[in-house]
Amino acid sequence: MVRAGPVAAVVVAACLLFAPVTAHARASQAPQEPSGQDIPVIIAAHGSFGRPLRLTGGIDVLLPFGRLESNDGYGTGQGLEISARAGLGGYRFAAGHFITAFPFVADALVTMTRTSDHPRVADPRSTYLGGEAGLTLPLFYGVGSKIASVKFNLGYSRRLGDDEGAKKQMFTWSIGTQIYLWWRERSRTP
Repeated sequence: MVRAGPVAAVVVAACLLFAPVTAHARASQAPQEPSGQDIPVIIAAHGSFGRPLRLTGGIDVLLPFGRLESNDGYGTGQGLEISARAGLGGYRFAAGHFITAFPFVADALVTMTRTSDHPRVADPRSTYLGGEAGLTLPLFYGVGSKIASVKFNLGYSRRLGDDEGAKKQMFTWSIGTQIYLWWRERSRTP
């Protein structure tokens, strides 16, 4: 029987390696006339259901490195993602790398989760450290350039601290909706 720990560690490591390889492949393409926009911050509201936090709400902040290039109608780029969630099963903070062909986004995050008294399939009042990979797909464009998306996350976490408790390690997942609330654009000077 295969233990979940080594298998999950390989999956998380592969996800963390995915973003730099994709960025390198993009950089090695023939240079084109830049037609990007400087977008220093993107803020999105997030609601989801998953394991171990159950029903959650939160905010995601995406900080692109440089400009989002727009050569084919999509804003392509990469950057830092910071995320905070709170829900019935506890709260979670995460940070990591994202790549985008906006509004499509893939990310690899390091997570810290603190469970409440009633988490889903985790020890109560425990702290878990782990990693997760996510994929965001657009649902529709709304009024005023608001974009609604569906976001899928899959990850692995280990409980910090003593060896007491039944759930030392766990797979995490969530599915939810994300609405891009605000992004600020700076116009380029010719």
